[in-house]
Amino acid sequence: MDFAAIERAAVEGRFRPLEGAFNPGLDRAGVWWLRFALRASDTGDGEWWLAVDAHPLTDSVDALVPVRGADGRIVDAWLRSGTEVPVANRYMPVSLFVFRMDVPLDEEQVVYIRIAGTRSIRAQVDLWRLPDLVGYIVSVTTILSMLLGAAALLGVAAMIMGAWLRERTLVLLGINTSFMTALQILITGLALQLFAGFSHLIIYSVHALVLYLTAGSMALLIMDVFRGFADMPWIRRFMWTFLAFSTVGAALTPFGFYQPLLSILLVLSIIFSLLTILAAYRWMRAGEPSGLWYFIGLSLSGFVLMAYSGRVLGLLPLTSLSAWIFPALVLAQIVAIFVGVIVAIQAHQRTRQALEQDLLAASRRNEKMLEVAVEARTHALRQALREQRNLLSMVSHEFRTPLSTIGAAVDVIRHGTSTLAPMDTRELAKIGRATRRLGGLIDTFLAEEWLDRASLELRVRHVDLHALLTEIARDGGIESERDIQLNGPEQLRVAVDPLLLRVAVGNIVSNALKYSSGPVTLAFGATEEAVEIRVEDKGSGVDPAERETIFERYYRSDAHASLPGAGLGLFIVARIASLHGGTVRVEDAVGGGSVFIMVLPAARESEVSA
Repeated sequence: MDFAAIERAAVEGRFRPLEGAFNPGLDRAGVWWLRFALRASDTGDGEWWLAVDAHPLTDSVDALVPVRGADGRIVDAWLRSGTEVPVANRYMPVSLFVFRMDVPLDEEQVVYIRIAGTRSIRAQVDLWRLPDLVGYIVSVTTILSMLLGAAALLGVAAMIMGAWLRERTLVLLGINTSFMTALQILITGLALQLFAGFSHLIIYSVHALVLYLTAGSMALLIMDVFRGFADMPWIRRFMWTFLAFSTVGAALTPFGFYQPLLSILLVLSIIFSLLTILAAYRWMRAGEPSGLWYFIGLSLSGFVLMAYSGRVLGLLPLTSLSAWIFPALVLAQIVAIFVGVIVAIQAHQRTRQALEQDLLAASRRNEKMLEVAVEARTHALRQALREQRNLLSMVSHEFRTPLSTIGAAVDVIRHGTSTLAPMDTRELAKIGRATRRLGGLIDTFLAEEWLDRASLELRVRHVDLHALLTEIARDGGIESERDIQLNGPEQLRVAVDPLLLRVAVGNIVSNALKYSSGPVTLAFGATEEAVEIRVEDKGSGVDPAERETIFERYYRSDAHASLPGAGLGLFIVARIASLHGGTVRVEDAVGGGSVFIMVLPAARESEVSA
């Protein structure tokens, strides 16, 4: 149907009124036309932006809008968008389909929107002034990034904890959460920039593959939670069917069979949700410790999944909350499993308390047995504490990269957008401060934990000092993109703990790079009595009044309070030097700057590990 036929349809009254958003779902009509009239009054004329909130992977989203020509007159312009138009060539490189138009005062203008594709069709049309549109996009992107960042962090934590505790449910939860997060990034259009150079067929294939992998991992997770549905064979058969269908769909995706199977997958997802809620209810009635919380959490996630499937199928209308349905599903599922695990831990703790009471009663009958039992219990608790601290250290390490990603995203939004509203600027600043504060807390925990362990396990052996310091200089130069000059004999073997010495010298070099912009020199030498390592920079130097206090725990100089850090780097250096029986000090460098000097005594043969 050409545009002239569409105009005739409008004249004949074949366009029907539409209330709210447009959501036919998986409709086979192929092409839909939306029409509305505008008339600007008072201050409503001028530049407006037409934003069409459609599926980011819609084939074609075009608009006929009024624009002001070069001669100043208003003319109709046909503007095209959709997956056939690269994101970089759109008015704004965002997931919304945006069109600029000019609306004159007191003149009615008719706008046509054409939406075409064989995928899920939906549209919510809004008119914006440019500052308000930019503010809305920034706000939505920020909130979605926070939700997805939280889901990603919880997913990583679940996989790490599951691997550490050998708990398969947590590992499957982490995997499913990762797929859900990736799917949401595709659905909301946040990943379109990543695929800007690829054809729309590749984008469709990636989206379909992630969709089927999400469904399959969800089936595995639910079957593991409910122990394979051993007492519910009919549900078990459906779950295996759902898993097999998801596997077949993933295998057929590269061959273009995504669209015919999607509606079947959505219907199966609705049945899957109902059966999951039923299984959770039966567990709750059976008196399982985690049954109540699984029922509450999985009921919430099941209803959200059914609502999402109904929206995509066109059975439910779009609402202002539609954009948040899937993120809520991700977080609800994670919370459900985690709460169930917490309840199981509480049940274990109650069992342990009962055992402790029995142990106390037995100890009253035999004092010697009490001493033996207390000693064994203390050893077990210490072992558990060590394992717990190991786990927390691993989780803290894994939190570093997502926190850095969140911080970088905040910086990009703050510095890449010149029209942020004051409230958005304040909220972004809060996010940035919270991210840096959490990162500092993680750094502090890791440093203290590691140092406490190292102080108990000093392992001295002969090492090639030149090779060790060469690696430190190379790593520091790569990270800072600066040259570090190394001076010292090429053949020098010393007796030290290589791991601790690497950390100590690395901290000094890192400080020199952080607090100076000029050259950094790493020099070393040895005598029969001691080994001396010097790190020299051309920075602002160290105040003589602070040359002792900078090696104290948590000390931060007021002159550098704005720079990141926890005040533990030089404290760790001093502790490592002390563990070796040596010292560390700071002096003024010739020509300005500072030079940190670490002196370690030569180790006796009895101190060197075999």
